[in-house]
Amino acid sequence: MFDLRRVLTTSLSTLAGATLLTGCIDDPSGDVIGDDDGISIDEEDDETGGEVPDMPDPDEGEDEENDPPTCETTTAIANTVPPNVMLVLDKSRSMVNYTWDDDGMPQTAEVTRWASLHATVDSITAQYQDGMSMGLTLFPAVEADQSYSGACLVHDLPEVEVALGNAAAIMSAIPAAQSMSIYGATPAAAGIATALAHLESLGDGLPAAMILVTDGAANCSLGAEGLDRFDQYDEDLPLLVADAWERAGIPTYVIGIDIEEVSEHPFTTPRAKLDEVAQLGGVPQPGEVGFYDARNADALMTALDDIAASVSCGVQLGEAPSGVDQLVISIDGEVLPQLDSCEQGDGWMFSDPDGALDRIELCNASCDALLEVGEVEAEFLCPPQP
Repeated sequence: MFDLRRVLTTSLSTLAGATLLTGCIDDPSGDVIGDDDGISIDEEDDETGGEVPDMPDPDEGEDEENDPPTCETTTAIANTVPPNVMLVLDKSRSMVNYTWDDDGMPQTAEVTRWASLHATVDSITAQYQDGMSMGLTLFPAVEADQSYSGACLVHDLPEVEVALGNAAAIMSAIPAAQSMSIYGATPAAAGIATALAHLESLGDGLPAAMILVTDGAANCSLGAEGLDRFDQYDEDLPLLVADAWERAGIPTYVIGIDIEEVSEHPFTTPRAKLDEVAQLGGVPQPGEVGFYDARNADALMTALDDIAASVSCGVQLGEAPSGVDQLVISIDGEVLPQLDSCEQGDGWMFSDPDGALDRIELCNASCDALLEVGEVEAEFLCPPQP
């Protein structure tokens, strides 16, 4: 299984000759040795003319671990590797049956969830298409209808295969923002299965991830008949997501659009079920639920933007600095400020400041600079001596 921090985007190689060793304590020397009273003693003779016995070497017999410590500064380069990322998008009827406030302005009309998702995907794919090889799977497919046999249709192959510069292809493969001809149930498990199979078929060894966006709990269980296809929760979804992470090392980021506590179709608890999926996907969010809880259009945009930035602008250091203040990051010779959160502006932050310090994320304009330049310089500073 791939390591979680390997999955999301880069590897580090240490530059030859980039290590600088400096002694931190000077070893004093001289021809005169002082006793405890500060009196100088000549080593040749005492007052009686007798020879003074050899004085013991103060360093003789000392363990190496007691030798004066040294400091080490190491500079290394991290080159970005565009990951393979599948968007797995909910295109069920509920995406147009329900509306919400899209712009925070009460005087404007509400829009469908699909219209907001369309605008979000349009923005994110255009922004990150050079930093990620993106693909698309829809559940259900565009051809899905309201019949028992057609409501759960999902293609065996993705609508768009992963590739760089794929924004236009993805947008042309999904219904228009204002479309109301969107039908079908929520076959999320089949969508994940298609996306996962495509990522594994690539066999290129590159980092990979799935981004699942849905507005409800999964149904359309294999083998279910009649109304059971829509009324029963599909337990295959968490199993597939867990398999992707545990076996293949492919994480699943989960975004929930206006998720309810209880639903009738299927009859279940969508928030609890989606939280389970997010936890099993390997990259859950901290807080009440593990999925990105998008209650409005702004939160939806923020969630997908945060995920895209994390996937395309995360840097695996390969080694951790000795402390949170012992790392300097620069791009193209410009030192970037260290942040606690990307909400503070441009710069970089530790992905897990309270845990392993071997992965960072570039924020905002610094992320854009990383995508343009393609590499960052990481300088591991000499830790302060005791």
